[in-house]
Amino acid sequence: MELSVLIPVFNQDLSALAGMLREAIAQAGVETEILLMDDASEPQWQEKNARLASGETLQYIQLARNVGRAAVRNRLATEARGEWLLFLDGDMELSGPEFIQKYWEQRKAPLVIGGHSYGAKPEEPELQFHWCYGSRVESKGAALRQKNPYRSFMTGNFLIRRELFLSIRFDESIAGYGHEDTLFGLEAMKRQVPVLHIDNPAIHRGLMPLETFLQKNRQAVHNLLQIYLKEEALRPHLLRSSGLLTAFERLRSSGLLRGFDLWARWRAGSWSRKLEKGCSGAALMHFSMLKLHCLVRNYRALKSKEKR
Repeated sequence: MELSVLIPVFNQDLSALAGMLREAIAQAGVETEILLMDDASEPQWQEKNARLASGETLQYIQLARNVGRAAVRNRLATEARGEWLLFLDGDMELSGPEFIQKYWEQRKAPLVIGGHSYGAKPEEPELQFHWCYGSRVESKGAALRQKNPYRSFMTGNFLIRRELFLSIRFDESIAGYGHEDTLFGLEAMKRQVPVLHIDNPAIHRGLMPLETFLQKNRQAVHNLLQIYLKEEALRPHLLRSSGLLTAFERLRSSGLLRGFDLWARWRAGSWSRKLEKGCSGAALMHFSMLKLHCLVRNYRALKSKEKR
Protein backbone atom coordinates (compact mmCIF):
# COMPACT_ATOMS: atom_id res chain seq x y z
CA MET A 1 0.00 0.00 0.00
CA GLU A 2 1.45 3.39 -1.02
CA LEU A 3 -0.79 5.86 0.79
CA SER A 4 -3.23 5.90 3.71
CA VAL A 5 -5.57 8.87 4.11
CA LEU A 6 -6.41 9.16 7.81
CA ILE A 7 -9.41 11.13 9.05
CA PRO A 8 -10.58 11.40 12.68
CA VAL A 9 -14.33 11.93 12.90
CA PHE A 10 -16.44 13.51 15.62
CA ASN A 11 -20.06 14.52 14.99
CA GLN A 12 -19.46 15.28 11.31
CA ASP A 13 -20.84 14.11 7.97
CA LEU A 14 -17.92 12.85 5.86
CA SER A 15 -19.96 12.12 2.71
CA ALA A 16 -18.72 15.12 0.71
CA LEU A 17 -15.08 14.72 1.73
CA ALA A 18 -15.13 10.98 0.96
CA GLY A 19 -16.48 11.70 -2.53
CA MET A 20 -13.78 14.30 -3.17
CA LEU A 21 -11.08 11.92 -2.00
CA ARG A 22 -12.25 9.12 -4.28
CA GLU A 23 -12.07 11.48 -7.26
CA ALA A 24 -8.62 12.76 -6.25
CA ILE A 25 -7.29 9.22 -5.72
CA ALA A 26 -8.54 8.12 -9.14
CA GLN A 27 -6.81 11.08 -10.78
CA ALA A 28 -3.52 10.47 -8.94
CA GLY A 29 -3.39 6.75 -9.72
CA VAL A 30 -1.82 6.02 -6.32
CA GLU A 31 -2.64 2.84 -4.41
CA THR A 32 -4.59 4.36 -1.53
CA GLU A 33 -6.78 3.41 1.41
CA ILE A 34 -9.04 5.80 3.34
CA LEU A 35 -9.52 5.19 7.07
CA LEU A 36 -12.25 6.99 8.99
CA MET A 37 -12.07 6.59 12.76
CA ASP A 38 -15.08 7.81 14.70
CA ASP A 39 -14.18 9.08 18.18
CA ALA A 40 -17.52 8.16 19.82
CA SER A 41 -19.79 10.51 17.89
CA GLU A 42 -23.52 10.71 18.53
CA PRO A 43 -25.47 7.78 16.96
CA GLN A 44 -26.89 9.71 13.99
CA TRP A 45 -23.39 10.64 12.80
CA GLN A 46 -22.10 7.10 13.32
CA GLU A 47 -24.89 5.66 11.16
CA LYS A 48 -24.35 8.20 8.38
CA ASN A 49 -20.58 7.72 8.15
CA ALA A 50 -20.64 3.93 8.57
CA ARG A 51 -22.54 3.75 5.27
CA LEU A 52 -19.51 5.21 3.47
CA ALA A 53 -17.43 2.05 4.03
CA SER A 54 -16.58 0.20 0.82
CA GLY A 55 -14.27 -2.72 1.49
CA GLU A 56 -10.56 -2.02 1.51
CA THR A 57 -10.89 1.32 -0.31
CA LEU A 58 -12.65 3.08 2.58
CA GLN A 59 -12.79 1.59 6.06
CA TYR A 60 -14.88 2.94 8.92
CA ILE A 61 -13.67 2.23 12.46
CA GLN A 62 -15.92 2.97 15.42
CA LEU A 63 -14.41 3.67 18.84
CA ALA A 64 -16.53 2.74 21.86
CA ARG A 65 -15.40 5.75 23.89
CA ASN A 66 -13.96 9.16 23.13
CA VAL A 67 -10.14 9.06 23.31
CA GLY A 68 -9.34 12.62 22.19
CA ARG A 69 -7.59 14.42 19.35
CA ALA A 70 -4.09 13.04 19.88
CA ALA A 71 -4.99 9.43 20.63
CA VAL A 72 -7.38 8.99 17.71
CA ARG A 73 -4.71 10.15 15.27
CA ASN A 74 -2.15 7.80 16.81
CA ARG A 75 -4.60 4.90 16.49
CA LEU A 76 -5.28 5.74 12.86
CA ALA A 77 -1.56 5.58 12.10
CA THR A 78 -1.28 2.21 13.83
CA GLU A 79 -4.16 0.82 11.72
CA ALA A 80 -2.79 2.24 8.45
CA ARG A 81 -0.99 0.06 5.90
CA GLY A 82 0.43 2.79 3.67
CA GLU A 83 4.08 3.78 3.45
CA TRP A 84 2.88 7.40 3.54
CA LEU A 85 0.16 8.86 5.78
CA LEU A 86 -1.99 11.81 4.76
CA PHE A 87 -3.78 13.30 7.76
CA LEU A 88 -6.91 15.37 7.17
CA ASP A 89 -9.39 16.81 9.64
CA GLY A 90 -13.00 15.77 9.17
CA ASP A 91 -14.20 19.33 8.60
CA MET A 92 -11.92 19.89 5.61
CA GLU A 93 -12.67 19.99 1.87
CA LEU A 94 -10.14 19.39 -0.87
CA SER A 95 -9.02 22.38 -2.93
CA GLY A 96 -9.38 20.37 -6.16
CA PRO A 97 -9.27 16.90 -7.76
CA GLU A 98 -5.48 17.19 -8.12
CA PHE A 99 -5.05 17.34 -4.33
CA ILE A 100 -3.55 13.84 -3.89
CA GLN A 101 -1.45 14.15 -7.02
CA LYS A 102 0.11 17.42 -5.82
CA TYR A 103 1.20 15.78 -2.59
CA TRP A 104 2.49 12.68 -4.34
CA GLU A 105 4.62 14.70 -6.74
CA GLN A 106 6.13 16.81 -3.93
CA ARG A 107 7.15 14.15 -1.41
CA LYS A 108 10.73 15.38 -1.44
CA ALA A 109 10.91 15.37 2.35
CA PRO A 110 9.58 12.91 4.94
CA LEU A 111 7.12 15.58 6.19
CA VAL A 112 5.14 17.67 3.69
CA ILE A 113 2.62 20.31 4.77
CA GLY A 114 -0.04 21.63 2.39
CA GLY A 115 -1.58 24.44 4.44
CA HIS A 116 -5.10 25.68 5.10
CA SER A 117 -7.53 28.10 3.54
CA TYR A 118 -10.93 29.29 4.71
CA GLY A 119 -12.87 29.98 1.52
CA ALA A 120 -15.34 32.82 1.13
CA LYS A 121 -16.57 34.88 4.07
CA PRO A 122 -19.65 33.23 5.61
CA GLU A 123 -22.96 35.06 5.67
CA GLU A 124 -23.75 34.01 9.26
CA PRO A 125 -22.52 36.78 11.62
CA GLU A 126 -21.72 34.31 14.41
CA LEU A 127 -19.18 32.49 12.19
CA GLN A 128 -17.38 35.54 10.87
CA PHE A 129 -14.78 36.02 13.58
CA HIS A 130 -13.51 32.44 13.30
CA TRP A 131 -13.29 32.94 9.52
CA CYS A 132 -11.49 36.25 10.08
CA TYR A 133 -8.92 34.74 12.41
CA GLY A 134 -8.36 31.71 10.20
CA SER A 135 -8.04 33.73 6.99
CA ARG A 136 -5.79 36.45 8.35
CA VAL A 137 -3.69 34.57 10.93
CA GLU A 138 -3.63 30.83 10.14
CA SER A 139 -3.88 30.79 6.35
CA LYS A 140 -0.40 31.35 4.92
CA GLY A 141 1.29 30.53 1.64
CA ALA A 142 4.05 27.93 1.40
CA ALA A 143 6.89 30.45 0.96
CA LEU A 144 5.97 32.23 4.21
CA ARG A 145 5.46 28.97 6.13
CA GLN A 146 8.80 27.60 4.92
CA LYS A 147 10.63 30.46 6.67
CA ASN A 148 9.59 28.95 10.02
CA PRO A 149 8.85 25.38 8.95
CA TYR A 150 8.23 23.80 12.35
CA ARG A 151 6.23 26.71 13.73
CA SER A 152 3.70 26.33 10.91
CA PHE A 153 2.85 22.69 11.63
CA MET A 154 -0.89 21.99 12.02
CA THR A 155 -2.69 18.66 12.25
CA GLY A 156 -5.39 19.23 9.64
CA ASN A 157 -3.48 18.63 6.38
CA PHE A 158 -0.06 17.00 6.20
CA LEU A 159 1.74 14.07 4.57
CA ILE A 160 4.34 12.06 6.49
CA ARG A 161 6.21 8.78 6.19
CA ARG A 162 4.51 6.22 8.39
CA GLU A 163 7.71 5.08 10.10
CA LEU A 164 8.58 8.68 10.99
CA PHE A 165 5.15 9.38 12.42
CA LEU A 166 5.19 6.25 14.55
CA SER A 167 8.57 7.26 15.97
CA ILE A 168 7.17 10.63 17.12
CA ARG A 169 3.38 10.31 17.56
CA PHE A 170 1.12 12.89 19.17
CA ASP A 171 1.44 13.40 22.92
CA GLU A 172 -1.71 11.84 24.40
CA SER A 173 -1.24 13.57 27.74
CA ILE A 174 -2.59 16.78 26.16
CA ALA A 175 -6.31 16.76 26.86
CA GLY A 176 -9.00 18.73 25.06
CA TYR A 177 -8.41 21.19 22.26
CA GLY A 178 -5.11 22.61 21.14
CA HIS A 179 -1.32 22.37 20.87
CA GLU A 180 -0.71 18.66 20.33
CA ASP A 181 0.51 19.92 16.94
CA THR A 182 2.88 22.39 18.64
CA LEU A 183 4.65 19.58 20.48
CA PHE A 184 4.78 17.42 17.36
CA GLY A 185 6.39 20.25 15.39
CA LEU A 186 8.94 20.89 18.13
CA GLU A 187 9.82 17.19 18.29
CA ALA A 188 10.35 17.19 14.52
CA MET A 189 12.62 20.21 14.94
CA LYS A 190 14.65 18.51 17.70
CA ARG A 191 15.21 15.57 15.35
CA GLN A 192 16.04 17.91 12.45
CA VAL A 193 13.38 16.28 10.29
CA PRO A 194 13.35 17.90 6.82
CA VAL A 195 10.03 19.68 6.27
CA LEU A 196 8.65 20.84 2.93
CA HIS A 197 5.79 23.33 2.78
CA ILE A 198 3.76 23.37 -0.43
CA ASP A 199 0.70 25.25 -1.66
CA ASN A 200 -1.88 22.48 -1.51
CA PRO A 201 -4.41 23.81 1.00
CA ALA A 202 -7.35 21.98 2.47
CA ILE A 203 -10.37 24.24 2.93
CA HIS A 204 -11.55 24.55 6.51
CA ARG A 205 -15.35 24.30 6.66
CA GLY A 206 -15.82 23.67 10.38
CA LEU A 207 -16.29 27.29 11.41
CA MET A 208 -17.43 27.75 15.01
CA PRO A 209 -19.78 30.32 16.52
CA LEU A 210 -17.94 32.99 18.48
CA GLU A 211 -18.61 31.65 21.98
CA THR A 212 -17.58 28.12 20.98
CA PHE A 213 -14.44 29.48 19.32
CA LEU A 214 -13.56 31.43 22.46
CA GLN A 215 -14.13 28.38 24.65
CA LYS A 216 -11.89 26.21 22.43
CA ASN A 217 -9.16 28.83 22.53
CA ARG A 218 -9.35 29.06 26.32
CA GLN A 219 -8.66 25.30 26.37
CA ALA A 220 -5.79 25.78 23.91
CA VAL A 221 -4.26 28.52 26.10
CA HIS A 222 -4.50 26.22 29.13
CA ASN A 223 -2.69 23.47 27.19
CA LEU A 224 -0.01 25.88 25.99
CA LEU A 225 0.72 26.98 29.55
CA GLN A 226 0.94 23.36 30.72
CA ILE A 227 3.44 22.56 27.96
CA TYR A 228 5.45 25.71 28.69
CA LEU A 229 5.75 24.98 32.40
CA LYS A 230 6.34 21.24 32.00
CA GLU A 231 8.78 21.16 29.07
CA GLU A 232 11.59 23.36 30.40
CA ALA A 233 13.99 22.39 27.62
CA LEU A 234 11.48 23.57 25.01
CA ARG A 235 10.84 27.00 26.52
CA PRO A 236 13.31 28.92 24.31
CA HIS A 237 11.76 27.40 21.18
CA LEU A 238 8.22 28.06 22.42
CA LEU A 239 9.08 31.68 23.15
CA ARG A 240 10.50 32.16 19.66
CA SER A 241 7.36 30.72 18.08
CA SER A 242 4.66 32.23 20.31
CA GLY A 243 3.98 35.93 20.62
CA LEU A 244 1.49 35.10 23.36
CA LEU A 245 4.17 33.49 25.55
CA THR A 246 6.59 36.31 24.79
CA ALA A 247 4.06 38.89 26.03
CA PHE A 248 3.39 36.76 29.11
CA GLU A 249 7.09 36.54 29.96
CA ARG A 250 7.50 40.31 29.63
CA LEU A 251 4.69 40.84 32.12
CA ARG A 252 6.06 38.20 34.49
CA SER A 253 9.64 39.48 34.42
CA SER A 254 8.40 43.04 35.04
CA GLY A 255 6.21 42.03 37.99
CA LEU A 256 3.08 43.21 36.20
CA LEU A 257 0.98 40.04 36.14
CA ARG A 258 -1.37 41.09 38.95
CA GLY A 259 -1.81 44.60 37.56
CA PHE A 260 -2.52 43.30 34.08
CA ASP A 261 -4.99 40.76 35.44
CA LEU A 262 -6.96 43.45 37.30
CA TRP A 263 -7.00 45.79 34.30
CA ALA A 264 -7.91 43.00 31.86
CA ARG A 265 -10.83 41.86 34.04
CA TRP A 266 -12.25 45.36 33.68
CA ARG A 267 -11.72 45.40 29.90
CA ALA A 268 -12.55 41.80 28.98
CA GLY A 269 -16.28 42.34 28.43
CA SER A 270 -15.60 45.21 26.03
CA TRP A 271 -12.99 43.16 24.14
CA SER A 272 -15.43 40.26 23.73
CA ARG A 273 -18.19 42.54 22.41
CA LYS A 274 -15.79 43.99 19.83
CA LEU A 275 -15.32 40.50 18.36
CA GLU A 276 -19.04 40.33 17.55
CA LYS A 277 -18.62 43.15 15.04
CA GLY A 278 -16.69 40.98 12.60
CA CYS A 279 -13.28 41.08 10.99
CA SER A 280 -10.85 43.91 11.65
CA GLY A 281 -7.32 44.46 12.87
CA ALA A 282 -8.75 45.84 16.11
CA ALA A 283 -10.83 42.69 16.64
CA LEU A 284 -7.77 40.49 16.19
CA MET A 285 -5.85 42.62 18.69
CA HIS A 286 -8.69 42.34 21.23
CA PHE A 287 -8.71 38.57 20.72
CA SER A 288 -4.98 38.47 21.46
CA MET A 289 -5.58 40.43 24.65
CA LEU A 290 -8.29 37.99 25.74
CA LYS A 291 -5.92 35.07 25.20
CA LEU A 292 -3.15 36.83 27.14
CA HIS A 293 -5.57 37.50 30.00
CA CYS A 294 -6.60 33.83 29.98
CA LEU A 295 -2.95 32.78 30.15
CA VAL A 296 -2.18 35.17 33.02
CA ARG A 297 -5.30 34.12 34.93
CA ASN A 298 -4.44 30.42 34.54
CA TYR A 299 -0.87 31.01 35.68
CA ARG A 300 -1.88 33.06 38.73
CA ALA A 301 -4.49 30.45 39.72
CA LEU A 302 -1.86 27.71 39.45
CA LYS A 303 0.62 29.63 41.61
CA SER A 304 -2.06 30.41 44.17
CA LYS A 305 -2.94 26.72 44.37
CA GLU A 306 0.75 25.81 44.90
CA LYS A 307 0.98 28.15 47.91
CA ARG A 308 -1.86 26.46 49.77
